[in-house]
Amino acid sequence: MMTLRKRIFIINIIVTAIILAIFLYLVYGRESDTSIITSDSESETSPTAPKTITNQDKTNITKPAIAKPILALPAYSEELYVRQLAKIFVERFASYSTQNDNNNITDSLDLATVSMQTWMKTQLKPGSRDYEGVVTQVLASSVKEKTASSATVDLQIQQNFEQKTATAVGATQKEMRQKKGTVKLLKIGDQWKIDGLYWE
Repeated sequence: MMTLRKRIFIINIIVTAIILAIFLYLVYGRESDTSIITSDSESETSPTAPKTITNQDKTNITKPAIAKPILALPAYSEELYVRQLAKIFVERFASYSTQNDNNNITDSLDLATVSMQTWMKTQLKPGSRDYEGVVTQVLASSVKEKTASSATVDLQIQQNFEQKTATAVGATQKEMRQKKGTVKLLKIGDQWKIDGLYWE
């Protein structure tokens, strides 16, 4: 059976591959004809100038050139960035297992302020032979408030709990819960950091 850490790793790989495929399609997948070929010996003069095509009856037909659309990436959005950072932090920090040696906390420390890191370290759990695991998924997020140096993001999450005692025989106990939370962020220098996590 795959551990929670392996499942999270595989899900991250799949999501990254999908995003990469979409990006490559947007950049390289759309092609359109940029010229009208008149004959093997003719050459293009300008992409915006009208082109003259001579048919077999020597009648001149003037057609405008087809302009190739310019693909532009969307502008950087700081609001979108803080939403994504809050989502990544909550999914990483709130997904844990008694078998992963508190990796959910150690992997999230770099995303947090110093004071938040201090609180996070108080959440370390001792190892156990009994299995307990949680997979957290953010269902929705919205920026409630944002200034140049702080932001507040509201989240709705779903958590899938699994639990089994080491001496128990039979299937793992499973439960799904949904709840809401708020993430506070601070901009330190040019980096956004998580400064607080509050559950309703």
